[in-house]
Amino acid sequence: METDPLGIRFSHHTAEVRFRPDVSTVDIIDRAQVHRCASPLSYAVFRLNEYYSISSIEIDGVRITFKQSGGFVAIPALQRDKSLMTLRYRAILPSKGESYSTPSEAALTAYWLPHSARLPATSTITTLVPEDWRGIAPGRAVSSVVAGGLRRTTWQNDLPVSYISVAAGRYREYETHKDGLTVSAWALRATPKQTERILETTANAIRWFSARFGPFPYRRYTVVESSVFPYGLEGYSFTICGSQTLPDIIPHEVSHTWWGGLLPNAYTRSLWNESLASYSERLYERQKRGSEAMESDSEAQYEGRNLPNDPPLDTANNAMHPGHYAIGYQKGALVLEQLERFIGSERMLATLRAFLAARSPGSAVDWPDFVAAVRKVNGPEHGGFLDEWLRSSGLPEYALGTVTAVQKDGDYQISGTISTSSPVRWCLLPVVVRTSGESVEANVRITGSEKTPFEIHTKSPPTEIELDPAGMALRRDGRVRQPINRL
Repeated sequence: METDPLGIRFSHHTAEVRFRPDVSTVDIIDRAQVHRCASPLSYAVFRLNEYYSISSIEIDGVRITFKQSGGFVAIPALQRDKSLMTLRYRAILPSKGESYSTPSEAALTAYWLPHSARLPATSTITTLVPEDWRGIAPGRAVSSVVAGGLRRTTWQNDLPVSYISVAAGRYREYETHKDGLTVSAWALRATPKQTERILETTANAIRWFSARFGPFPYRRYTVVESSVFPYGLEGYSFTICGSQTLPDIIPHEVSHTWWGGLLPNAYTRSLWNESLASYSERLYERQKRGSEAMESDSEAQYEGRNLPNDPPLDTANNAMHPGHYAIGYQKGALVLEQLERFIGSERMLATLRAFLAARSPGSAVDWPDFVAAVRKVNGPEHGGFLDEWLRSSGLPEYALGTVTAVQKDGDYQISGTISTSSPVRWCLLPVVVRTSGESVEANVRITGSEKTPFEIHTKSPPTEIELDPAGMALRRDGRVRQPINRL
């Protein structure tokens, strides 16, 4: 059910969301375009968070029977290929969690719209909030009216996405305009000086990612501060961020406009887009230090030492599970940095752009689609890099075989082999030879073989060899060095 639709697919939501913060409730009417699809069942099933109570469901204006249980809703099989479903439901929201309501703010983020397999959909969402509040949903604001003590704002999102969220609250609004883009901050606790940093960080991140990944698809982006939500949550044209995370988390959330927005992730199979967002965040932070070259980062081995062995990267799919989170966010970013070291920074950016260029609007993507982009841009000699990194658990271990040095034509030829644990994960492994007067470094490409030969030349007599002394390779922790036998 989580990975495949059962008899029904949602393509567009036209929803009215009425927050009543005085009683911590939300009332929702969703008029959704739905499509009949294959199912082994005699009825259709979709998902809706269990704390929403459905009062009625209509298909093409006809009221139907339904059964709601434990986050699932079953309805009679659809009789037409395309229909309009009208769903009326409400919930009493908790004061904290993924969806919440307090006297000053509220948000809906978790399974609050009906869906099947979290497949992408466009949306037209109208927020109704007290007149001293503001509400936001994905896309652009197409209308906003204050009447009868309520602020009614409609948001249109033409970009099909899998993760749709809504936020509302008694915010103070700040904004800046440049190059046709409006960046705004909706603040609860942040001071004017803090909001300046929020606006500056957001504008810089959008500009930087746009120059490298491709055009930003919206004309406005809003950072919504929350005193309840502890982390950051992407909304593609906006983000909800905990007060304590600002402004540092912004580049990660902004990058989700590409990784999750333009390329949707259903979050049912893997956390590939969190890997890409974490990698993008690290890439952005590198340029702030004055370099985009991988040589400026040498912490992969040390960052990887506390990673769990399981699950494999291509099956980590639960961001709420600590182990899946560590693999999807941290290991995924480190693996992508290893790929960048292997193919080079320019080819890595070309691969990311090719990944985006191959998108099919309305379809969710996953790791195999990114692997296809790697192969297309880099050819078969590099295309196999991710195969074992995605499907294998744990980290590789490297060892030196016998290393010898022979004096030849005025210099020294050092040769030997590097052994790697199975399954072999491709890697660009630094090897350093030390002599009495110098250190010589070479990068050895580990590909499909468990034993890889290498050859390094020095001017002075070699004394010692070490694998990856700076810890640039993602591998099991431990120093690998030995003296060199001279023949």
